[in-house]
Amino acid sequence: MFTSFSFQGQLDILGTIFVEVNDNFGNTFTFANVPANSVFGPFGAAAVAGTGQYIDKVKVYTELPENFKSIKLVDFGNYTVAGAVPEPATWAMMMLGFLGVGFLAYRRKNQGSVRLA
Repeated sequence: MFTSFSFQGQLDILGTIFVEVNDNFGNTFTFANVPANSVFGPFGAAAVAGTGQYIDKVKVYTELPENFKSIKLVDFGNYTVAGAVPEPATWAMMMLGFLGVGFLAYRRKNQGSVRLA
């Protein structure tokens, strides 16, 4: 997962570059009339800060694959890893465990002295 993607490159002929960005909101970007035989870009996409948006997969292509003369300076920025969040069942087991330990401590406190059975 990352929050931004950009690239530069060069086409053999005038054309359109398609950039499919698979994120948790679903987006596709199209850059039309990219000039031939000159460096283009940078083109790219960035997640909107504070929304929880992230980019998962990117596909860059043209109408004719042989149209790409070069693609360079590819950048994936702000790589983030989502923190682990316990499942509800885990929270329930943890709370029951704390409740059980608290109950045992309460019973031992009320018993006064150690008893041998």
